Amino acid sequence: MTAFRLAAALVLSLLVAASARADDMLGHTGSYVIPTCADTGGNHLNSPGGNSLTCGNTSTSSAAIIYTGTLAGGTTAYTMASPSPAGFTLTDQYVVRAKINATNTGASTLAVNGTAATAIKLQTDAGPAALVGGELVANNEYDFVYSSSASAYIVTTNLATGITYNATSATITTPQWANCREFVVTTASQTFTLPASAGLAPNGCVIISAVVATTLAPGSGDSINGGTVNASLTIPAGALSVINTDGAGHIGASLGGGGGMIGGADSRITVTTTMSNTVVDLGKSPRQAIAFAILSGAGGL
Repeated sequence: MTAFRLAAALVLSLLVAASARADDMLGHTGSYVIPTCADTGGNHLNSPGGNSLTCGNTSTSSAAIIYTGTLAGGTTAYTMASPSPAGFTLTDQYVVRAKINATNTGASTLAVNGTAATAIKLQTDAGPAALVGGELVANNEYDFVYSSSASAYIVTTNLATGITYNATSATITTPQWANCREFVVTTASQTFTLPASAGLAPNGCVIISAVVATTLAPGSGDSINGGTVNASLTIPAGALSVINTDGAGHIGASLGGGGGMIGGADSRITVTTTMSNTVVDLGKSPRQAIAFAILSGAGGL
């Protein structure tokens, strides 16, 4: 019996010590009643104060939480009515993860769990920028991080720049433009038509690697390189053309991928440096010509 009493006393002392350590960690004293919590996903115990513990699926700390759910609305105004876990509020670094139900067509907002519709913005080297269309592509998964300083959800998902090999005639879409799609053209007589310049993202582009001569057509009412409105131009064989815009409706297309323009039958690119003119043979590698052009402009050739 004595041995039993000693063992019981030892167990009791250990329990008291453990309780004291828990009190020290939580900053509370006394005993706690642990509630029975329904298993609805993401549950844990909260310690809101005093000696009480409550069931919850939101944190009382400022740590980031990822909320998931189904989007409704779309094209410019997205909503998520019932995110999981419950209890979403507009809190810095809270993350909303969702599959886009419809590609956006312009500046867009997101409203989660009944909160106010809040702008969605992209990260750029100049800071958060409003969407202009095509950045959120249907059926792709995206993460949106709330930022109170930007008064916006910041898109942290970057799509891989896609490449279409053996590309054939097509009208470029705004998502392709927004994500700088590259087209490698190996079959003659192909024409690529650009979207209308109005509203195109200035940080978007299209890249055409023309193994054979390729036709580039502007959107209706536009011109390329300040030329005639609605007039097409030819990207010569062997050229790497980067097509972009200044955001003010002006479309520019480099016809050689380097620091100069290439004529339709010319296979060379001329780069003017501070000392003299340097002629670089383009040959079959436009990307190599770009490297030579950069080096020569920096005095490296």
